Amino acid sequence: MDNQATHTANGGGQQGHWSRVNHDEATRTTPRTIQALYNEHAYMYNLLDSLEEQVALIERDGDADFNLLLDIVDYMQNFPERFHHPKEDLIYQRMALRDDEFAREVTGLMDEHRLLERLMARLAHAIKDVQT
Repeated sequence: MDNQATHTANGGGQQGHWSRVNHDEATRTTPRTIQALYNEHAYMYNLLDSLEEQVALIERDGDADFNLLLDIVDYMQNFPERFHHPKEDLIYQRMALRDDEFAREVTGLMDEHRLLERLMARLAHAIKDVQT
């Protein structure tokens, strides 16, 4: 994949908060497991872009595709926790055993996973409230 998605706080000049970072060189030497995680991140960031577009429609005139919104939230609530995060967690744990500084960073990464779960649950509830 030519472009991978990486979250940036400033939005990188694109709509929303998600920008694309070129990983051409890295993909040539990156182990398949890590590349699969990159690809999953890229897909999830594309979904978050779509989610932002739908939220912008709601803010403008309320004319959003609520089924699409709920599908995105459902995916973001289920796929990461069932399939993606367990792979990351295993990698993080092994890396933490080798590097004390990374071990401290792992705690923050795990906290981000839990935060994502809570935010998606709140978003699902808010979408259902707006829809009714």
